[in-house]
Amino acid sequence: MTYPKSSFLFSLLLFAFSFAITAQEVIPDNQHLFDNFSYRQGNVYRSATGKPGPEYWQNSADYNLEATLDDDAHTVSGNI
Repeated sequence: MTYPKSSFLFSLLLFAFSFAITAQEVIPDNQHLFDNFSYRQGNVYRSATGKPGPEYWQNSADYNLEATLDDDAHTVSGNI
């Protein structure tokens, strides 16, 4: 009478391991979605390495400021 009991235990173990096998999910490879971020071609404003290109520009401004700090009153006053 031990044969049906061992058969039942074997079936139960096989059933339990089938869930363990299906629980192993394959991690999708999404790296191809980020190819444009990794392999930049560059343009006229920035090169592929991030250095300024031939038509790079930036705003510039020159200001003449006169400012005084008052440590006792914790204030800053000034003129432009």
